[in-house]
This record gives sequence, C-alpha cells and structure tokens, in this order.
Amino acid sequence: MIQLIVGQQAPEPFWPLPGAEGARFEQLYTGDWFLIIYMGQPSKEERKIVRKAKILTRYLIDESKTMVMAFIRFEASPLIYELVFDPTRYKAIEWKDRIDWWDKSNTVSLLLIDSTTGIVGAIRVANMPKTLWEVWRESWRKSVSIEDYSRKYTEWIQTLWQQKTMKLWNIAIPSGRFGEKY
Repeated sequence: MIQLIVGQQAPEPFWPLPGAEGARFEQLYTGDWFLIIYMGQPSKEERKIVRKAKILTRYLIDESKTMVMAFIRFEASPLIYELVFDPTRYKAIEWKDRIDWWDKSNTVSLLLIDSTTGIVGAIRVANMPKTLWEVWRESWRKSVSIEDYSRKYTEWIQTLWQQKTMKLWNIAIPSGRFGEKY
C-alpha cells in the first residue's frame, strides 16, 4: 500500500521529472487508479481548487473508437489538463488482470505534486464520470488486440497536440464530472 501525505515527499512511483507540468493518468500494478497533476510551486489557491472544485471531463475519440484523449477542467478556473492513457504500454501478461480491474473499480486518487520539490500539495478521491469511464473501458478493451497500438496511439495523440488544449477542450464531447452519483 502506498502512503500519501499532504506536505510530504511523494512516494517513488509518483516522482516528477524536475519542472514537469501537466497530468498523468496511471493504473498501478495493484489496479488502483491515480490522476497525478504536476505543477511547479502550486499556490494556496491552486491547491484549494484541486481539492474542492468540480472536475469536469470531456473526451475526443478516433473513428475506430479505440483511441481516446480525455480532458479534465477544474470548474471556474484556468486549470485544464489532457489525459493520455495507453493500456498496451503495460506488460501483456498483466492485461487480463488490468482488464478485470477496470470492471471492479472506477475510483481514482487525484494528487497534486509540486514538480520542483516532489511534495504532495493536495489529495482527493472520487469516482470517474460514468460516460467517460464507459468510453475508456470500451476503447481499452479493443486496444489490447490491435497490433502496434502504442505507435498508432502516439501518432494520433501527436496530431491532436498540434492544436491548443483549449481548442481541443471546446470540440471534445462532454462526459460528466468526477464524483458524480450513478
């Protein structure tokens, strides 16, 4: 079990690259989901936003419905992040367990980590929005059977990254918010 404490150093699997900015969506070997936001020297207000603001979601999906780029936005703030997740980057021997875990848990731990110090600035736990969770799971199930998926997914993401995040957010499909009841 990983111990996370606000105001203390993040444990090893969450160590940031120095100066990193952005978000990382990760499933640990235990099946637990983490959404890690790296921000250089987050202000008190930014830490409060991450802890308390509604987290809205949207997504873009390719024509084959196997590739998804998700977005989160903290309501009433400029904080918006892209979530890129390729399940095939994990070892193939783990895929069955990981797919089973996708059906068992939609809970995510959200961490804000200061990328200059590695200190945990905020922790929050919530369930993923139902619509986004369903879209993700369906695409991930398909992805593990596609040859050379990682390369194809990376190329697709690279084409999206030619646009600004806010433009992508504006054309993405709304998909609920973290912590919604269903």
